[in-house]
Amino acid sequence: MKYPVALSLLVLSVVFACTPSPQEIHYGEDACHSCLMTIVDERHAAELVTSKGKVFKFDAIECMVRHMKEAKGQEYAHVLVCDYEHPRTLIDADVATYLISPSIPSPMGAFLSAFSTREAATMMQKSAKEREGVGEDDVTTKYAKKREGIIEEDVTTRNTKEREGVGDDVTTKNTKEHEGIIEDDVTTKYAKEREGIIEKDGQIYDWKSIQQVINQ
Repeated sequence: MKYPVALSLLVLSVVFACTPSPQEIHYGEDACHSCLMTIVDERHAAELVTSKGKVFKFDAIECMVRHMKEAKGQEYAHVLVCDYEHPRTLIDADVATYLISPSIPSPMGAFLSAFSTREAATMMQKSAKEREGVGEDDVTTKYAKKREGIIEEDVTTRNTKEREGVGDDVTTKNTKEHEGIIEDDVTTKYAKEREGIIEKDGQIYDWKSIQQVINQ
């Protein structure tokens, strides 16, 4: 009777030994599989475990996302990210909530952090905006005032020239130049500067959508 019991225990030990499982990340020692940098940030690290049990460690979520795109077709038993609020704690990437905020730098520059709940991400989103002190409305107002200043100067210049007897051609030219300044130098310039981060600033994502953002 002892042999069947021993055999059962042996089978169970083999099964558990072959089950893919996560590994501890040794901060300051392990290297990121993607960028090869030493993993030191305990709030932004990530880990993949393939269906065959191979483990890949990353210093940032964005590194892991890019690797998954390159290794398309690979099956994973575990896709894990660090919970920002609980350093070194790996959570399921599929159920985590993600926040992009310039107030929270991540190792590879995506400003991407993961949270165990949407509520936690929302609270951090609010806190980050308060720390920044300047919201999107403030930025818009700032450059709107700059444009108003240009408009005021242009109108004054145009009226002065009209009083001095300068014809419609100069007025038209000045108007067109003014429109060019407003459209190209101010609006377009700052729109382009802001489209990279400001569009995503403070945005909350699920796992599927954050992959799309990082892989754009």
